[in-house]
Amino acid sequence: MHKKYKRLILIIILFLFGISGGFIVIKSISNNMVFFYNISEMEKVSEGKVIKIAGYVKPNTITLMDESHMEFVIMDIKDKDIMVKVMHKGPMPTKLFKDGQMVVLIGQKRLQKFYSDYILVKHDENYKIKGEKCKKQKTV
Repeated sequence: MHKKYKRLILIIILFLFGISGGFIVIKSISNNMVFFYNISEMEKVSEGKVIKIAGYVKPNTITLMDESHMEFVIMDIKDKDIMVKVMHKGPMPTKLFKDGQMVVLIGQKRLQKFYSDYILVKHDENYKIKGEKCKKQKTV
């Protein structure tokens, strides 16, 4: 074989390796992405797909089943009449989790309920040490 053909074959092989490597990277990234939906958009999501949803905890709906299970209802951010029942199994939220609190849930939709694995609780940016009053910092 001539040098010209060897070089061409080498370029084609490197090109194919690059394309297949790029495909593997893109495929693994797309499989690990978690999309964010409003409660009103949940009907579009296929069951079993891991998603994030946000809403407010409906007052007087939090029921602790045991140390790692609880049930509650969340209301849509825009339309408080749209609600979904949440079954949570996993790490329990801190003292910040309460009625009317804004939460982001990571989990799956199954049988018109949302099965949550993780709860993210919104809080303010003020850090308070127990027993101290919060002092606002002046920014320059």
